Amino acid sequence: MPVVLREGLNEIQVSAEDQAGNASTITENLILDTVDPQIIIIRPAASGTPIRIPPPTPDLQQPPKSFVVRGRVIDPQPSSGIEKVTLNGIPMQLTANGQFDFNLQLRIGVNELVFIAQDRAGNESRIIRTIVVRR
Repeated sequence: MPVVLREGLNEIQVSAEDQAGNASTITENLILDTVDPQIIIIRPAASGTPIRIPPPTPDLQQPPKSFVVRGRVIDPQPSSGIEKVTLNGIPMQLTANGQFDFNLQLRIGVNELVFIAQDRAGNESRIIRTIVVRR
């Protein structure tokens, strides 16, 4: 018998009885979550954000520019919980309220930042931002 689930918590109850009158009931709770996580990028505020670095040192060696990326990931109701969040394929750690600070090494020119958040139900969100580093 097909069961139609609604978004959120669904209680499924199955009962059976054999010919001798022995009965049993099993109850399971299932969560249907088809809602993508939300990624909120606080820094950089917009794509194409320009950043200037100082000119190279006399020995022509320039260390990479470090930049702190900030944001938050929210898994709206019904929530199965956040499974993983990555920036350019690198896992990011979230605080208890879903915030992140990630220290990223940038290079001269255009730097593409690909944020991906996935919840435990497999729903996924993706945001792409760019940062332009100039001398």
